[in-house]
Amino acid sequence: MARTHSRIVIGHHQILHGYGHWLPNDPRGSGSQEIRDEKFADLGPVHFGRKQVQPSRQALREFRREAEPLLDFPLIWFDDAKRQALGDSIAQVIRDIICNKLMRVAR
Repeated sequence: MARTHSRIVIGHHQILHGYGHWLPNDPRGSGSQEIRDEKFADLGPVHFGRKQVQPSRQALREFRREAEPLLDFPLIWFDDAKRQALGDSIAQVIRDIICNKLMRVAR
């Protein structure tokens, strides 16, 4: 039997983090397999993937406190206004994509 429809995405999960919040040797683990900037090497080894045993909040604070002076730019935190702006922007892009697809179908 032939398919009458194509597969569509009905949901998507996106993780956005600000600059400096997830380094390759983050104590929680990371998606990195190497440290590309040697200035971060003394912070600890790289652990590829999520660690099964997660560090305490205190350990994370200490890691960030040591890492922050090594960053080239200030940490970026997403406050309420920034989160709203990001959400609105993503929603607008989705609307634009859907509108463009509908316009092509209508032609």
